[in-house]
Amino acid sequence: MDQARTKGIAFAICGFMFLSFADSILKYLGAEYSVFFLGFWNGIFGLGALLTYSLLKNRGFSALISKFHKLQIIRAVFAVGNFLLFFYALIHLPIAYAYALAFTTPFVTAGLSVILLKESLTRPRILSIIAGFLGVIIILRPDKAEISFAAIAVLIAVLMLASQNIIARKIGKTEPWPAFAFYPLVLLIPICLLGSLEEQRLLPLDTLLLFAASGILSVGGNILLAQAFVIAPAALVSSFHYSQFVWALLLGYLVFQDTLALSTLFGAVIITASGIYLIRKEWRSAAF
Repeated sequence: MDQARTKGIAFAICGFMFLSFADSILKYLGAEYSVFFLGFWNGIFGLGALLTYSLLKNRGFSALISKFHKLQIIRAVFAVGNFLLFFYALIHLPIAYAYALAFTTPFVTAGLSVILLKESLTRPRILSIIAGFLGVIIILRPDKAEISFAAIAVLIAVLMLASQNIIARKIGKTEPWPAFAFYPLVLLIPICLLGSLEEQRLLPLDTLLLFAASGILSVGGNILLAQAFVIAPAALVSSFHYSQFVWALLLGYLVFQDTLALSTLFGAVIITASGIYLIRKEWRSAAF
């Protein structure tokens, strides 16, 4: 394996690990604070980290400004909805359970690309969408228990994230990646402030440090992933997205004492395998 691929894999693993730890910090804080409160403070520290990175890396903020303002604003609306719904669910569900459902995003993106971008419905897409749907049914087990609102919230968040992906694909690769993070943060902060006005108060130092860590880890994870996609094949990097499930299992067990049913693990395996299959097939078809 060449050096660029090895470096790309290392960046991808670390990037997804950073995002998993950021999610876990917010889940931990969610036991005391609302999702709007989490969004506000995570957004403040995330925006601070993004501005600092842009200033040091680009010597200015030009990379934060998009040429596609309307599309980025629409994408930001989906991003805020995705954040609020997913972290509401993450607070109420085992982290690995929420991740397993969230991993259906590639299948929903593939389905939306056929409808909205007029892309072809290939056999790999059909098979992966069916397999992903089967994995969700196995995890939710609608015949055994009532489906919780938190689980439904994850699936709605997946739809919103897939919509973000479609807009990102529409905008194209010429857009600087910091703009994709900047617009959602600028919208997230005032919305979450309005939703948490009654909660706002002086925070203890340890809580501020946790919020700072979550914001910095989120931006740091995205920086590493952006670099990974630059130096290594997209399919290779995307495949390591599913490494987050390993972190979810470890953090869920060690920090939150989560326990998972075998059906959740089995469904997650089906979703992960079909997701990697779809990513590899999409990359190969694009290469030829």
